[in-house]
Amino acid sequence: LNVGTLTTGNAVRLADDMFSAVGVSGDQLLYLTRTGELRSIGYNAKSRALQGKSVRIATGLLMSPGTGFGFAALSSSGDVIFREGRAVSELVAATPNGSVRSLVIDTLAFANPRVSPDGKRIAVSVDQDNATAIWLVDRGTRILSRLSDAGVGTVRDRAEWTPDGRTVLYRRNAATGNSYAMRAADQSGGESLIALPSIAVNEMVMAPDGVTLMGRCSARNARNQDIMWWTTRDTTLHQYTDGAGLESGARFSPDGKWVAYASELGGRRQVYVSAFPGAGGRVQVSDDGAGAPVWSRDGHTLYYPRGRQLMAATLRLEPMVEVLSTRVVLEGDYALEDPLHSTFDVDANGDLILVRPVRDARTVVIRNVQGAIRAERRSQGIPD
Repeated sequence: LNVGTLTTGNAVRLADDMFSAVGVSGDQLLYLTRTGELRSIGYNAKSRALQGKSVRIATGLLMSPGTGFGFAALSSSGDVIFREGRAVSELVAATPNGSVRSLVIDTLAFANPRVSPDGKRIAVSVDQDNATAIWLVDRGTRILSRLSDAGVGTVRDRAEWTPDGRTVLYRRNAATGNSYAMRAADQSGGESLIALPSIAVNEMVMAPDGVTLMGRCSARNARNQDIMWWTTRDTTLHQYTDGAGLESGARFSPDGKWVAYASELGGRRQVYVSAFPGAGGRVQVSDDGAGAPVWSRDGHTLYYPRGRQLMAATLRLEPMVEVLSTRVVLEGDYALEDPLHSTFDVDANGDLILVRPVRDARTVVIRNVQGAIRAERRSQGIPD
């Protein structure tokens, strides 16, 4: 954490363990650590120097390792508000007949489950103490085991399987930017980085051929991102979409001939299907808003979220794409809201693999943080 002046631009480094500044209240500097602690320490604004010993005010704050910011703010009246922890959820399977069952005993902060090609395992990201890692669920034994590293300050999420089911690919999001890594599903060997084009790749999937990669890339700016593709042998970029809005959630059909994705073209996010590698137009599948899509294993149905509902569109792909019917297959309190990367999956039996929230993260307000600091200092025997 550094402090500088607007007049000269000169900055002074305060301390290495300060991850994010919250603000200055009186003579106290409030800041967050990488592990999600809210702390305060004496601060002389004139000399820009720290004074005395820091004290912990709260723990378990929600952090964003990719940006370095924490979800906390200090008001002008001296109150602090922050977001505490992650939502707790369960990983479930919803069958076509409407029954829902838990896939693991644990209730954790699950996100973005992906079923392996043979249907026996599920790769899912789990957040624990502001460290997000990739875990594997054995559907036979219901054992949950960690696959990737879990370092504080780096998020490993958005897992995807290689077509042979031997390797899991995932995003590594850190303060230095995005990269992609992979590790063998049997945990032989360690994590290795994937060669990427010289552009920011924000999400990535692999085609059924095991060679072609497709991702949402920051070609222009954060608002206008395009879908591009390249191969494991050649990272030369090929443009797939070139829309005016943010396009995301690209996913290959099981035969690799089609790509479904979400786009904000027209002002509202909808799901589209286009041939791969092109050329040709695209066909709109949804009609009332949609999130990131997922193909059925036979390639005849496209699933996508719409608010609290999960929709299924039956498609005819040859000789041209045609939407035959659309229906609601599920409705309820499931984690479907992420528009950028699909939050659910579908196995060969038609079971929907979903995250169901059990408890939301809390918003906490500390009134008169100066009083809270004094009380905490007294409890620790630190003189004022």
